[in-house]
Amino acid sequence: GAGETAARAAGPAAVALAAAAALFVVTPRIEPLRQSNPFLNLGLDKRQPTRSSVVGFTENVALGFFGTLKRSSARVMRVKPLEGWGEAGPGKPPVPFLMLRGAVMDRFDGARWTKTVEAFQWSKDGKRYTSSEGKAWAPRRSGALHFPSAGAPGAGLEVTMYPLNSAVVFTAAGLSRLEAAEGSAWFDQNDAAFLGAPYVMGTTYRLWGAERPGAGFAAARPDFGLQLERRYLEPPPGGDPRVAALAAAWTAGTATPEEKMRAVARRLRDSYRYSLSSDDGRGGLEGFLFKSHAGNCEFFATAAAVLLRHAGVPTRLVAGFLADDWNEYGGFFDVRQGQAHAWVEAWDGGQWRVVDATPPAASLPGGALWLARARRWATAAQLRWYRDVIGYDSFLQRDAARRARLSLARARLEDALDAAWPLAKAAAALALGLAAASWASGWRRRRRPRLPFEEAAALLESAGFPRRAEQTAREFAGAVALARPGLAPARDLAELHYRELYDPRGLDAAGRAREMELLAALRSELRGRRTAGV
Repeated sequence: GAGETAARAAGPAAVALAAAAALFVVTPRIEPLRQSNPFLNLGLDKRQPTRSSVVGFTENVALGFFGTLKRSSARVMRVKPLEGWGEAGPGKPPVPFLMLRGAVMDRFDGARWTKTVEAFQWSKDGKRYTSSEGKAWAPRRSGALHFPSAGAPGAGLEVTMYPLNSAVVFTAAGLSRLEAAEGSAWFDQNDAAFLGAPYVMGTTYRLWGAERPGAGFAAARPDFGLQLERRYLEPPPGGDPRVAALAAAWTAGTATPEEKMRAVARRLRDSYRYSLSSDDGRGGLEGFLFKSHAGNCEFFATAAAVLLRHAGVPTRLVAGFLADDWNEYGGFFDVRQGQAHAWVEAWDGGQWRVVDATPPAASLPGGALWLARARRWATAAQLRWYRDVIGYDSFLQRDAARRARLSLARARLEDALDAAWPLAKAAAALALGLAAASWASGWRRRRRPRLPFEEAAALLESAGFPRRAEQTAREFAGAVALARPGLAPARDLAELHYRELYDPRGLDAAGRAREMELLAALRSELRGRRTAGV
């Protein structure tokens, strides 16, 4: 009957399912070389870097583009927290996530964000500088590049970038110092930093944040107040008057910039829906605010930035990454293109404050309760699909295998330690004995009196004839005799020194007496020259 047929089919189906799962685990995904990479326009294409892609990442962000990015699982970087972030718990990062700040833009034309390029002045350690074509080159000191941040250096990061046609330096808590193989770096008027050249072959750099990351480099800019009014309060040209009216309505009853930020962010999170799908920006900001009420992170960030500008709060847009995928074995955040994110920085009380108006996936609004839950589940499943299935590559395969091996090795190690504890104690006692013997031997060597030539070298150094590290005894003695003929006995003393060290028979009594005569002659020559005032 039907039940028997289903039972007979269940066995082969289970075997096929298990085989498919095993095949998936052992066969990582290999992307076609000609596959369309949605991050190309942001300068993060790993296979076909072009000059235009650098411009796309560093200078502009178009509405509707980040929705495509969320579908890309390609890796961008690894970020390892250094000192200053606090202690990491077992299997947990020192911080839940990092907002990795990349390009920053100040001008919105209604469809695209761009960066204004103009000359500006800045100061560092009492010295004044002028940017060149909008690039302020950081001075190098003590092997590091230094930036004019406020306060002492902050928490550190080690960033390993995959090959990208971009030069942007990703930061998470300001920037005071940068150590990079690239010998130069610069920053722009939006406090975004860049290496001197794109890292098309990948790169690794270390950076340290700032004590007051929100202050940026404003304190070092004498013209910063003028820029606040001229650049960061400028609304898009030919904007819809409904946007200004909406800003006035949402911020009614607020007095401070912080209150306005909270009011705008709260209305966007509560009344609008995050969606991986968008109209590619064809509806523009007005279409998002008054029609679709759904969009990607750059729609939420753009809406917050423009509404706050209408409310009198200076803003700028940031394009970067939201890193939250922690690798507890490597101790780093694994960052993919699908974690690209846009947010706003708003000026308040002498510092830039982060305004992230994008609703989290766990709180996406919806109509009926069941519909909201279904929508949230679908969004989360879609993100996991792109990250864990589409993004299952050779790195994840090796990482999963390593985790399995580590778990098995840990169990075996615990058993081995229990069995080997007595042997370990005996080995420790033996090691202590060997260490004591080594220390005693070194102590005896340190107590060895200096040889005559070594004594002569010390006298010559005090007289202004230091021995260079690469010089042999013979070369040193020859150089001294050439510089001052009266010190020619150093040559004979060097030859006796070689015999004393390397001749198995050593020096006889006559040889040792000759050494002392030569040493006395050198001492007399040096003393006589000092007495003569030379």
